[in-house]
Amino acid sequence: MSQKTKNKNNTVIIGLSILIVISFLAGRIFNKGKIEGTEQTIKEEAVLEFSADKNNKPEFKFYVMSFCPFGNQIESVIKPVYDLLKNHVDWKPQYIFSQIQDPDAFCQERTYNQERCETYIEQGYFQSLEECKSNFVANSEECKSKFLLEAGDTAYSSLHGRGELNQNIREICAYDQKENKDDWWNFIGLVNENCDQDNTDSCWEQQAKESNLDTEKIKSCFNQNATDIIAQQLKDSQENKASSSPTLFINGRIFPPLESYQQDGQGRIQINGQIYNQDQYRSPEVLKQAICTSFEKAPKECKTELENQAAVAQGGC
Repeated sequence: MSQKTKNKNNTVIIGLSILIVISFLAGRIFNKGKIEGTEQTIKEEAVLEFSADKNNKPEFKFYVMSFCPFGNQIESVIKPVYDLLKNHVDWKPQYIFSQIQDPDAFCQERTYNQERCETYIEQGYFQSLEECKSNFVANSEECKSKFLLEAGDTAYSSLHGRGELNQNIREICAYDQKENKDDWWNFIGLVNENCDQDNTDSCWEQQAKESNLDTEKIKSCFNQNATDIIAQQLKDSQENKASSSPTLFINGRIFPPLESYQQDGQGRIQINGQIYNQDQYRSPEVLKQAICTSFEKAPKECKTELENQAAVAQGGC
């Protein structure tokens, strides 16, 4: 057999092999399509359409903690939407608290224990006893001062400590001070920028003054109504199963819907015929679109396009 003939035969064999492989893969895809739907169908099924009940003035609730970084980030997303829609929407900031039934047990878990720290070091959570110790309090009294607001037989906390709990209450008191919420939003922005859970008790007042808020009214509200405010906020968050900061509701429907998230980050949502990717969910434009779809008759401001690239990470406290 000539070399030319051998080459020709080899070419035929290689070509047949390629066709067999292609046929095999095509069969796998076809069978998968029969079981799960075609690739295009899968993608289409993964797009979740969002809609909420419609009314003349949509209610927008946002649950946060005053020093949760994800809560602060979502506030920066909500702010331009608020600036655009203002009084067309019923804005309702809500704050997440915890009720502590056994303060002693709560504080025991937060008090330094060398044996516990040695275990944490073995597990790789800390590099040294000193580092571990810095994450705990020295005793129960320090714990109660740092974390808890005690009221009779119970106590209340917020995830990032007593400073955050105090600031949660102050921000609620400040919100109720004026019908126009521009100054409140300015206050929130300044606190997020300049204060933290450790210095907020000495930091917040200057931010409130710069925002033209009455600090004495905020103090009076805090002193007289703190536990009542917490009880009301707890009741609301528990009824709506809102335990993570941030959690958003539009006319009683959670946004984005939990089922719109995919573990691989490839979730998609459709609003008013427009499809948005999962990494856009926390953007002003997507939030605006979701709110605007809940109007009986959307105001002209809904036609204004906002930033649709999320500047915040997907996560929560």
